[in-house]
Amino acid sequence: MSDRLFSAQLDREWRRLRRHRRSIERARSWSPHVDCDVANAFATLADLDELVDATQRDGSGRGERVLLDLVRLARRDQLAGRVVVQRVLPGLISASAPYRSWSGDDDPVALAVGSLWISIHAYDDVRRCRHVAASLISDAIFKAFRQPARRRSASEEACAPHRFDELVATHASDPLTEIATALGEAGRVGVPREDIDLLANLVRVGSPQRVAADCDVTPRTIRNRRDRAIRRVRLAVASTPSRAA
Repeated sequence: MSDRLFSAQLDREWRRLRRHRRSIERARSWSPHVDCDVANAFATLADLDELVDATQRDGSGRGERVLLDLVRLARRDQLAGRVVVQRVLPGLISASAPYRSWSGDDDPVALAVGSLWISIHAYDDVRRCRHVAASLISDAIFKAFRQPARRRSASEEACAPHRFDELVATHASDPLTEIATALGEAGRVGVPREDIDLLANLVRVGSPQRVAADCDVTPRTIRNRRDRAIRRVRLAVASTPSRAA
């Protein structure tokens, strides 16, 4: 599928979601869980585009706070993540265009959106509270195209981006979203960044051998690092109380 067709698919999904009654009700329900200075933007909206508009930088920092709140909410609500995707999509499309030749038969926009979903869930909202949209785009482009582990064989299948077709109808997460949520939560509670990045690489590449080659170490080393990272993530996630949306 060409990048133009994939972008058109996202546009169709957004047109369906932005005024859907249940989507609006869910978005309004976030208002008690966000910064009090921006809660009104959530409580009174009638169209999800209003939320996208509220994330724009306006010199007061309010837009950044709205976007940060959406990134935090995305860890437990897919709809919040979809709003973030819509916010950064124009910049992501532009930033992925130079990598069309890197993508082979794959759509660079689809690859970038897939990496963006992981980037949203792994985002450090405490240390990176400025230039949030630009940072998310940079993270996604790096993960999709520039990271050494992304240099894969032509036969390797890329992770498909998150599908939003049934977003309103169900709260069930796909495996990629569940992994990204766990990694994001683990990073939030202090699991080292190198552990998070290693596991994210293994999810994308699917082979310790390929990651080992890119890192110039043995596959056994990568497997040992993977096992330690998994133990740390499990302990971190298990010790973190679940939070209601």
